[in-house]
Amino acid sequence: MNFFTLKPVTVFATLALSANAFAMDVKFNDAAWNGKKIPEGQQCLNYDGKSPATPSMTVSNILTGTESLVFVYNDVSNKRMQHGGHGIVEFALPESATSAEVPRVFGHTYEVPVGIEMVAEYRNRKGEARRGGRCI
Repeated sequence: MNFFTLKPVTVFATLALSANAFAMDVKFNDAAWNGKKIPEGQQCLNYDGKSPATPSMTVSNILTGTESLVFVYNDVSNKRMQHGGHGIVEFALPESATSAEVPRVFGHTYEVPVGIEMVAEYRNRKGEARRGGRCI
């Protein structure tokens, strides 16, 4: 059985950077996501994942005027898998939203929830683009 550490989920507001842009709070909605390890079965299918998905999250204290949130999934232990190596998705925000419920996004598929757009699919450990959406 392989164990993987959870790589930090990077949240960027698609707005000009300011000191307030990083005052957002992000909370995993599932207790299995503890910020330290990827929960059992949530790894890529290549690593014995069963139905891998990103965690659903509650994001609050979003700067007024922010149009979307971009989630970049990295593996800091592999240089080729950094900078979104496990995929990048964008979540569109309703106008004037200061909080949002971000749904989970399943891996290895191009089907994404309403409001989510795939920016980049995941790459293999050699850095080559892979078909099938994103994978954590």
